[in-house]
Amino acid sequence: MPEKQNEFIEEIEEEEKRGLPGLGKRPRVNTNKIALIVIISGYLLFFLVSRFLPSTRALLYTPVGEEMEFGQSRLYTISRWDYSPSQKIMEVELDIVNNAFDGHDTYNFQARQRAGQTTELDTEIITEEPSFVVIQILGVADKFEEVSLLWSPQGIDNYGICKLYTNKDVVNRVEDISVKTKEEYYLDRLKRNLESHKETLDSLNAQISENRKTIQEILAQNEEIEANKIYQTPEDIAISDARIEANNKRVSEIEEQIDKLRDEAASLETLIADIQKTIDELEGGI
Repeated sequence: MPEKQNEFIEEIEEEEKRGLPGLGKRPRVNTNKIALIVIISGYLLFFLVSRFLPSTRALLYTPVGEEMEFGQSRLYTISRWDYSPSQKIMEVELDIVNNAFDGHDTYNFQARQRAGQTTELDTEIITEEPSFVVIQILGVADKFEEVSLLWSPQGIDNYGICKLYTNKDVVNRVEDISVKTKEEYYLDRLKRNLESHKETLDSLNAQISENRKTIQEILAQNEEIEANKIYQTPEDIAISDARIEANNKRVSEIEEQIDKLRDEAASLETLIADIQKTIDELEGGI
């Protein structure tokens, strides 16, 4: 073995004996202590993040304007759910259909809010008719997360409780909620229905126009197919005739759809005219 190599090996062995950090023995790391620090840091980070980040839990919400079932004999629709932050008041209007015809057309109401913790809220029935009810929910917290409205028919044991929900993200915020007369609430309902029917009529007319456009495109395609037949073999002509026949069948189907849409539109136009007449009469009397 060369002399320099022997010297290098001897130096390494000597450093191992001295415990130098560069070679041989290395300083021992306390892995238990590091692991403990990492775990504690992780817990601290988790609690800090969960404290300041918003909750990812989906907030409860009952859709407005959709008819739903309550029990086996009642239907209801939330016509509107308004909230005035300055007044800390919510106003809910329910359309109710009692298909049981049992005479139980009055209801009990309770309200709760979740704003850090769950608390009960006062309610007040503003107007109650067999077909609709207006309820105010009082004392709603500025930073509420969710509000629930519970209701059930009076005088019927074990009918069950219907739970309605809104939350901070979807409730309709308004500047002011003022108590109105029964006639004024009814008038507001008619105006909302009128606007809804007008939107539906616009949609029907748009569908009719789109269907007519489709018919024009199909007939134009038929003309093109017919014009190209002079360049085709008898076999290709037979295929073209089959395409034209299929297109004509499709045109007939679309024309039937147009007739149905026109009938719906005509009925809706009559209904709109009747509602407008009622609105004019009510506004003249209020």
